Amino acid sequence: MEVKATTGSIEVFLPEKTPASGELKSNLGGFTIELDGIQVVEEKSDMVQKNLRFNQLIQVKKLSDSMRIPKPAQSP
Repeated sequence: MEVKATTGSIEVFLPEKTPASGELKSNLGGFTIELDGIQVVEEKSDMVQKNLRFNQLIQVKKLSDSMRIPKPAQSP
């Protein structure tokens, strides 16, 4: 998805647990990322121009033993 604006704000809403990565650029303005678990890959903040690249880290939870499906018993 690519969004642009000459002046004003842009707001992007994603469904929960949707992985996201992106690049934000601004001249004379700023930006805010309200995502949990992001990793900043590159960040530049000059007097006028700002740039930020990020990846969202997704944690894969290991199933507990109680949630695992047991293997079928083998016949002798």
